[in-house]
Amino acid sequence: MATYSQAGSQLRFALVWTLLITTPPMIGFQMLSARIGWVTGEGFAVNINKMFPCWLTTTLMGLLVAAKTFNIAVDIR
Repeated sequence: MATYSQAGSQLRFALVWTLLITTPPMIGFQMLSARIGWVTGEGFAVNINKMFPCWLTTTLMGLLVAAKTFNIAVDIR
């Protein structure tokens, strides 16, 4: 939070243009993930495991858990 506050106070609205670039792909990826889950009736890890080896799926899920845990810890601090 401190990083966002500092960046916001220093740059103000200078980076708002990035919303135009980043928002459409984020919406697209979210819709794609939701549709894959809806059609297959299975979760993200199961669908990845069908396409890739088990060790890669485990590694990717571990990195995902680590990233989410880190983001939560930063927000709490």
